[in-house]
Amino acid sequence: MRAAEFVGYLASALVFATFYMKTLTPMRLVAIASNVAFIGYGYLGDMHPILVLHAVLLPLNVWRLQQMRPQAKPVRHVTEGDFRLGRILPGTTYRRFAPGETIFRKGDPARELLLITAGSVRLTELQLEVGEGAIIGEIGVFSRNKTRTVTAVALTAVDAVAIAEDRVIAVCDDNRELGFNLVALITR
Repeated sequence: MRAAEFVGYLASALVFATFYMKTLTPMRLVAIASNVAFIGYGYLGDMHPILVLHAVLLPLNVWRLQQMRPQAKPVRHVTEGDFRLGRILPGTTYRRFAPGETIFRKGDPARELLLITAGSVRLTELQLEVGEGAIIGEIGVFSRNKTRTVTAVALTAVDAVAIAEDRVIAVCDDNRELGFNLVALITR
């Protein structure tokens, strides 16, 4: 087997491998490798159309890979636990609850989640107190039956940012950072 033929098969195998990739970064890396292999194949086999095509595709794939890097940064930011949800929540409403007021009860319909911006809340069934920066009501919003899983009572005056279920879905769709942060906060 000639060197050009071997490089051609390698390049073809790399293109084939890109179709099995489920995530974009590995796919772009393999596509870049296939571009390099096809450039070699085009050069060794004196096939100018293949050489030119992959000489153009190589910088395009490198550029697209570079564009993806800023998207990965917010995900790492979340996993390091350094995220403030309130700074990226469009379409929210502000709520205030008096001390002792029930914010929601276990079994109530879950139509919104709340980000506590001031005060503290008791989640009675969990015997847990949460405060500023905590999100409550998110489990019910994402659950199949869309009901509250605990009762939340304001221990102090509480200020909260409420975002409706449909807005949560829309914002997660529009803002990858918010989606990853919600997942990270829920799993904590």
